[in-house]
Amino acid sequence: MLGGDKEEHAVLLCNYFLFLGQRAWLVLGPTAYVLTLNPVSNRSYILWNPSNGKHFPYNLSHIPLHSIGCLINSDNVWGNIQEWDHPSRVTFDLQNSKKWSPLFPSTMNPLDSIQVDTLEYSETNSEQVQQLRTRIDRLVHDHIEQLREHDLTRWNRLCCRVLHRLSSRLEEKPFSSSETSQLHKRELKESLPGYKITGYPLHIKYSDTAQLLRAVESTGLHLCHHRRIEFAMYVTVHSYPNDILSVWIYLATVTPPDTN
Repeated sequence: MLGGDKEEHAVLLCNYFLFLGQRAWLVLGPTAYVLTLNPVSNRSYILWNPSNGKHFPYNLSHIPLHSIGCLINSDNVWGNIQEWDHPSRVTFDLQNSKKWSPLFPSTMNPLDSIQVDTLEYSETNSEQVQQLRTRIDRLVHDHIEQLREHDLTRWNRLCCRVLHRLSSRLEEKPFSSSETSQLHKRELKESLPGYKITGYPLHIKYSDTAQLLRAVESTGLHLCHHRRIEFAMYVTVHSYPNDILSVWIYLATVTPPDTN
């Protein structure tokens, strides 16, 4: 899918900690986390969410990870056979056979790595990226009109141009930044004075166009049936090596000022 799932992110983060010389394990349960031994105290453990980087002391009673099924590192895979599986109640002494059951015997020879020595990165074709951007733009445009098949869908070209200008900066300065959010609001207000504007940018790792259309539909912007409502959108695609694509779809509804 070119984006990586939770397990792949966890493996990557675990390897990063190992590269830094820390002791680390892959944690599998309802989801995938990474467990590290606190390098300062060398006694307490830290659990890391590989998707967002948030981390928690293992002994907190309220953390997002509710259970630990097994631990994995380069030496072995250990199944949790303790009475409890909540991190705050788990004992991490892997030598205790009453708490952890190893998958492989300790006498087994180390497994050979399947990792290649050198990772090859290829440039993403910029012409194909531009063609994809144009295709996504047309698909989203048509999809919104199809969702509003019983209503006239007007497009505000001025707002589309403003979204184009704002979209070009989103990859470097995400909308989650309060500074960026205020900047966007100010530019939209200055460009369309008196208009009521509702909308936001969607940021999606590209896998297929169906996923993008589902995200657009989930916003519910198409459900506005105000007789004077107008729409605006702009699509931006940023490319990275090995055909990894970052897609921004900036959507907005625009209501002209009431002149009555």
